[in-house]
Amino acid sequence: MASIALIGAGGKMGCRIADNRAKTNRDVRHVEVSEPSRARLCERGLTAQSVGHALAGAEVVILAVPDNRIGMVCEQLNPNLKSALPGGTFSDGAKLAIEKAKRELFQPDWKKVFEPEAIRRSVLDITRA
Repeated sequence: MASIALIGAGGKMGCRIADNRAKTNRDVRHVEVSEPSRARLCERGLTAQSVGHALAGAEVVILAVPDNRIGMVCEQLNPNLKSALPGGTFSDGAKLAIEKAKRELFQPDWKKVFEPEAIRRSVLDITRA
């Protein structure tokens, strides 16, 4: 059975995911930092866990956080992800794509990354490196 770390579990999107996952027999580990959102989890009979505990051995990580906070959350999760997924490796091309994506996706106008011309430029940048 896959274990799932649900980051932002007590927010609007996180609660919907948590409600649906509660209907399954999956091991879902809920992470929430906001007190009002933690209260919403408690109303559902769920408990927020630490990031380290939630990520330890998790096979799936779901980020249920607002678009404008994804970059900040990923930066905060980075040390935990490295220790939680010691066998997880990326190809050199994937590493280049991830580094490029960090610069472009973690901005308010991230949607422009999916425009055809932007995709073509990104592929050229990565394949030339």
